[in-house]
Amino acid sequence: MTDFLNVLYMGGEWRDASDGTTFDVLNPSDESILTSAASGTVDDAMACLDSAEAAFGPWAAKSPRERGEILRKAFELSTDRLDDIARATATEYGLVAYIYSGDMRRGLKISERLEFGMIGLNRGLVSDPAAPFGGVKQSGPGREGGEEGRLEFQETQYISTEW
Repeated sequence: MTDFLNVLYMGGEWRDASDGTTFDVLNPSDESILTSAASGTVDDAMACLDSAEAAFGPWAAKSPRERGEILRKAFELSTDRLDDIARATATEYGLVAYIYSGDMRRGLKISERLEFGMIGLNRGLVSDPAAPFGGVKQSGPGREGGEEGRLEFQETQYISTEW
C-alpha cells in the first residue's frame, strides 16, 4: 500500500514531487512527527492543473448519475482510510475540507469529526457572502462574512447598575 502522504496524486497516478522533497507533519499537541508529506513545487502544481483540465471534459460528459456513482465510490474508499483522515486532521492547518458522499448522514458524521473552519459536503464551493469564512488552528481564528464576521468588529461591554 502506498503511503499516500509521501507522494502526490496527479493524472490518475501516484508520483513523487518533481524535486523529491518532503516535509515533516507534526502532531500539534506534542510536536512529534506523525509522518512525512510530499512537498509539491510550482511545476507540480502546474502539472496538477493540467491534469484537472484534461479530466474535466470526460467528467462533464458523464451523466449526473454516473458522476454520483464515482463520487460515492471515492467516499467509500476514503472511509476505508479513517486513520489517514485522522492524520490529515492532525495537521496544524484547518481552513477547509471537502467530503463527497451518496450518504448524507455518513457525510455529516465525518464532517463533525474534522477540525476545519469550513467543510464542503457534496459541494465544491464553500464560500458564500452570507456564510462565515475562516479556519481553525494555524489557518487563522476568526470569521469574515455572515453574522459571525460582523461580530469580529464589535466589542462586548457589560454595565452593571442598580435602579
